Amino acid sequence: MNRYLPAVISICWCLCTPAIAAMEAPTGIFILIEQRMQLMKDVAGYKAQQHLPIEDEKQEEKVLENIRRQSIVLGLDPTGTRRLYVALINASKAIQYRYRAEWLATPETDWTPRSLNNEVRPRLVTLDDALLKGIKNYLSHGGTLATQQQQRDVLQHIQVRFLSETDKLRIYQALSEVHLAVNSASRHT
Repeated sequence: MNRYLPAVISICWCLCTPAIAAMEAPTGIFILIEQRMQLMKDVAGYKAQQHLPIEDEKQEEKVLENIRRQSIVLGLDPTGTRRLYVALINASKAIQYRYRAEWLATPETDWTPRSLNNEVRPRLVTLDDALLKGIKNYLSHGGTLATQQQQRDVLQHIQVRFLSETDKLRIYQALSEVHLAVNSASRHT
């Protein structure tokens, strides 16, 4: 957990200090994505224990609708944030499938997943809120999410078991398409 302390401080600092946000937010954004993906082991384990399918279209639509609403409130283009979250959901499912495949051959007996409804989903909501606010803050202060260096940073810094390079590239591509809503440039949150 100590690994994330500097990032958490950076994110808090960015949200409180707009002048610094343009320099620091991309790293914080990437760390929030990584933290979201790390929860997928618990999701996969819980679903396996409960004999639930990985695919849950109703839950996915619920997440996408919540992201759409929050994007509008924050002044982010909901089309771009939807693309980002479709990429995140697809990568999340890929991680879950990969864990489940591994557990068929080598069950993990000394680990218990956290509760999906009581622990993991509330944590995902918190991470999603912080992620969208971080993106909004970064973009509002002149940042861009579409540089070659940021693509390299995503590939290098987001390290999650069973998250492939292709998954990361898809997430980065979708992230680079997130923009402020046309009428939100003058809005302050």
